[in-house]
Amino acid sequence: MKTRTLGVLAAAALVSGTANAAVVTKWSFNGRSLNATTGTGAARFLGTSFVNYGAGAAQDTAPGSRLGLRFNNFSFEKGNEGSKGVWFAADTTDFDALRVTYFQRVDAAAAQWARFQYSVNGGRTWTSSGLSRGGVYKISLTDTYTRVSFNLTGLDGVADNGAFRFRVVALASPTDAKISTSSGRAFRSTATWSIDNVTVTGNSISAQNQEVSAPAPGALALIAAAGLVGSTARRRA
Repeated sequence: MKTRTLGVLAAAALVSGTANAAVVTKWSFNGRSLNATTGTGAARFLGTSFVNYGAGAAQDTAPGSRLGLRFNNFSFEKGNEGSKGVWFAADTTDFDALRVTYFQRVDAAAAQWARFQYSVNGGRTWTSSGLSRGGVYKISLTDTYTRVSFNLTGLDGVADNGAFRFRVVALASPTDAKISTSSGRAFRSTATWSIDNVTVTGNSISAQNQEVSAPAPGALALIAAAGLVGSTARRRA
């Protein structure tokens, strides 16, 4: 009886602790602004130049025109590899289990390799520690948006942090240190990257704490069922 009750209580705790991911911050760019459309945050360029708000990703369902942020002026002089791209500030206060997702498109003559990095101190230092493939990836298609996603769950300092930042920067090929394009054409600094639907999701810490304090109806039903089973067992005994 004791073992059965503990098992049901454990199941109740699991039910009550389950949380759905919520949008912490999002940029749709449909309002032609670098400010976040949901939550608190802003974007800015890292050594690159704004081109325009061009055609956005097909997955963009936010109100307004479907637009994406286009920028260029990438260069790969010695010493600045992986330093040019776009940067985002997102306040993750009261959120954990964070994930960053966005859609990216590269022009035929733009660099196809990129790195995702994050900062927990307002952008003073950057790292890709703990990320899949060290945050390095490539866009294989030109003129088509590709979904990119990174799971930051459990990374030190990322959760519940008003100084959280992340950035996407261009890289030379990690295999031969040369600038490669998905089309095979020669790289041009005027070729553009586009980014759209930049979204940070996470679970509310305070909501999770409230759920633990007050078990969900499903959890209460499990506890009640455990009591009924125990009562029946005692009557049979």
